[in-house]
Amino acid sequence: FYPEIAVKAGDKWETTSAADKDLGTRELTIKYEMVEIKDWKGKKVAVLKVDHTESGEMPISVSGTVAVEIKTGMPMMMDLAFKNMPQMGMTFDGTWKTEAIL
Repeated sequence: FYPEIAVKAGDKWETTSAADKDLGTRELTIKYEMVEIKDWKGKKVAVLKVDHTESGEMPISVSGTVAVEIKTGMPMMMDLAFKNMPQMGMTFDGTWKTEAIL
């Protein structure tokens, strides 16, 4: 979710995605903080801190840093920690780090 107005380093915003019973999804609150704009492997990116948290019992949460290419909106890098992620009837905590192959 992108902010409706231009943001600069230090700005914070929040959005909420409603639950959908038909899809089986919970309400999701997402908090963002703009860290900086920088060059990353030849791409101009916006670096954001993110914190996603579901509502309800044993909510899935994800927090960390994401670098999004300004020109395309595509994520170039993610360094995230997650909790209560469901997988094959279990839940687990872990980390997820990705980088775009350019």
